[in-house]
Amino acid sequence: MANRSCNINQAGEQNRVTERREITLWLSNSEKALYINLYKTILESYKEVNKLVFNNMEQRFKMYQDEVRNELEKIYSGDIKISDIIEEAGNRLDLYKLMEYQYHFSSLVNLYQVFEQQIRKYLYKELNHPLSNVRTKENMDTFVTKFGDLRKILNELNYPLEKMSWSIIDELNKIANTYKHGDGTSAKRLFLKNKDIFVNEITRFFYYAEPRSKEEEQEYKASLDEEELKKYKKQEKILLMERELTTNMEIVLRIDNTPIEKYVNAIIDFWEKIPEYHTVSVEVE
Repeated sequence: MANRSCNINQAGEQNRVTERREITLWLSNSEKALYINLYKTILESYKEVNKLVFNNMEQRFKMYQDEVRNELEKIYSGDIKISDIIEEAGNRLDLYKLMEYQYHFSSLVNLYQVFEQQIRKYLYKELNHPLSNVRTKENMDTFVTKFGDLRKILNELNYPLEKMSWSIIDELNKIANTYKHGDGTSAKRLFLKNKDIFVNEITRFFYYAEPRSKEEEQEYKASLDEEELKKYKKQEKILLMERELTTNMEIVLRIDNTPIEKYVNAIIDFWEKIPEYHTVSVEVE
């Protein structure tokens, strides 16, 4: 029988003729090791750069004070206020901290993108393997390009995502989208899931809005602590981010609550739990 198109991740259509076929996805131990070693290298490189560039804030602050003092002494002949030196040195340190912030979250964005490209390549290659008796309808460039579609196809291929650190990978995806795009669906969902990722001052960028559905209201209420729930019951409005929120020109996400090790380990755990041979029955048309 000729190969049939795999129905995974396709919208439903009326009067479709479908059947189920058994397929086997293969990931050699050597290729898996290459995948995992890449993440270990990413982590090692991140730590080396951090140690080399962003290691000692106190020492850098002192260096900035010396720089500012020398610059001012060349301009003014009289006494220089120590407060002026500290203020300007503080401004320079703030920019330096912003660079550290950008490096950290750019690294998380890259980490997620590497994972996304790896898993898309693996799935597409195996579903369209010359010996496979199914084919995807999409070409590689349009194959599971959204995170929700990726989760859906992995579920339909019967991978036990709840045992594969998927919730942490999901968080990484939302962090990457929030850092790249600012306000949006990912940012709101990330805030509802883990407010501790945002700096405390972030609340000044928020406004209130009516819940759009009972499901959204229940999801939001479940994310609140006791005091927050009391406030919500008084106004029955959801706290949301404003459109002008910027996430890469201001420090609005927390480095300390998003350690790269957490996400590297989750991705490694995911690949370690992908078996060498994975056989599953899928619907095709």
